[in-house]
Amino acid sequence: MNMTIPDPTPTGPESYTERLKRKQRAAELARPKSKAELARIEKQKRDEALAKSLLSHQSASANKGLKMMKKMGFTPGGGLGKKEWDNDRDEARLEPIGVHMKSDRGGIGLEKATGDKLKDVVAGVGAEQLSPEEYRERVRIEAGQARMEAQFCGAQKVCEKFEDTGDGLGGSAQRSVPLGSINVFWRGLVKAREEKERARKMKYEMLQSLDSPRLPGYDRGHELDREDKVALGISPGSARVRNLGMVVEDGAEDETGEDEELAEFEALGVGERLKRIVEYLRCKHKYCFWCKYQYPDEQMEGCPGLEEDLHG
Repeated sequence: MNMTIPDPTPTGPESYTERLKRKQRAAELARPKSKAELARIEKQKRDEALAKSLLSHQSASANKGLKMMKKMGFTPGGGLGKKEWDNDRDEARLEPIGVHMKSDRGGIGLEKATGDKLKDVVAGVGAEQLSPEEYRERVRIEAGQARMEAQFCGAQKVCEKFEDTGDGLGGSAQRSVPLGSINVFWRGLVKAREEKERARKMKYEMLQSLDSPRLPGYDRGHELDREDKVALGISPGSARVRNLGMVVEDGAEDETGEDEELAEFEALGVGERLKRIVEYLRCKHKYCFWCKYQYPDEQMEGCPGLEEDLHG
């Protein structure tokens, strides 16, 4: 028995136009799609899928979720949520929430936060619209204020050095008098330095306490030299530990009350504070802060005057 395979139906010769179209179709199928084309195709398919109602689909009768919703009172075509029977109107949502694809990598709420921040910036710029001259003047004033603050701090250190007579009022020696008895001119300097030192010691005590639960009895004291212990204030008899690892120096009580005199002095402008402390140095110690020299008598012969501008 012979099996005969029919030959394909012969066709006429392919024309140039048909051959060109065939090559174009093959090239189009072989060409990889760009991101824009893929996004367009994806959007088209998504829109077509969202346009189809699952309630009217052929498989809706076999949908278990739809059956449960019908048992709870849902009717196809109606909305979800409580109905306003008193007002004879239904404000429930009839359509599902739309899908909005993000085109960037920003997180949820970033766009709104950025918009609010931009509005604040625009409002601030509109309120403070400064001319170039006004801006330069403001920068000049701020630089002058910072310079006078540095000069005032230097004058405080000079006053403290003059008062360092070994009675506990100096900066290098540990003070043994209440903070309120120190002259208000450099009291803020002493207070800031002690707060910084207290914070450093609290940090050290906290780090030391971390070893206690894990290695009981372990002490890092043997790892420090004598100079390091003195610098950290942990030499025997120099400090005692209170609650939460807070270090309190012997001979000094906690001074947490408000210093009204210091607050009133610091409320003054930096120019006024600098002027007062310079006058104090001249009257008390015959020292000119601008000349950087202590004169032998009260006449201070050779000093141009009280102001900085007079010293060139």
